[in-house]
Amino acid sequence: MLVVGLLALTIIVCGCVKPQALMPEHRDYNLNRLLSELSAIKSIEAALEIEYEKGDAIMGGDMFVKIDEGSLVVRLYYMGFLAGEFIEEGGVVKKNSLKVSKARAEMLVEGLRDSIFWWKTNYEETYEEDEAYVLRGIGREIRIDKKGLLPISQRIVLSNGEAIDILYSEPMQVNPELQAQRATDWYQSAMTIQYRHYKLRARIRSVSVRM
Repeated sequence: MLVVGLLALTIIVCGCVKPQALMPEHRDYNLNRLLSELSAIKSIEAALEIEYEKGDAIMGGDMFVKIDEGSLVVRLYYMGFLAGEFIEEGGVVKKNSLKVSKARAEMLVEGLRDSIFWWKTNYEETYEEDEAYVLRGIGREIRIDKKGLLPISQRIVLSNGEAIDILYSEPMQVNPELQAQRATDWYQSAMTIQYRHYKLRARIRSVSVRM
């Protein structure tokens, strides 16, 4: 999973704070319309800042991710220099210069897909709470804010029974220069990922979506 793979990478801190946008409201949407529009997304490119805590130690760095249904590219940077990358195609890691094992690289691939392309899973159960839609599948549960139609939390249960918890926050527009009209014009720019006593924060600095 994302946190397991990232925790294996020893990269250094960079932390910036964006002003938080108000959660958008989309009164003419429902969950089915949201998932239908999300399914039209072909690829996402994002530049992220990441910060990792273990006890009193704090580390972090910069990451570039390009992801689509058939491939994924990850590049990690430290102080502006490329520290390593890997490329996955069709579920197979084709290139890995991150100095992590193939198994950990595959976990990183799976975790990035789960966190970014969260709607690409077959959810077996969907129900409503007062303020959220809840989608459940095998080993996964995600909550979506009813007003903003953005993910607010996700839990991934591993095969050993342990859980990874992801919190999403700080809604931002994909294209700030344009007037947002659809729910998919927004995304959550911050993620906090908790696994055991590890905590990882990821902040998206820029994102590009291709439909």
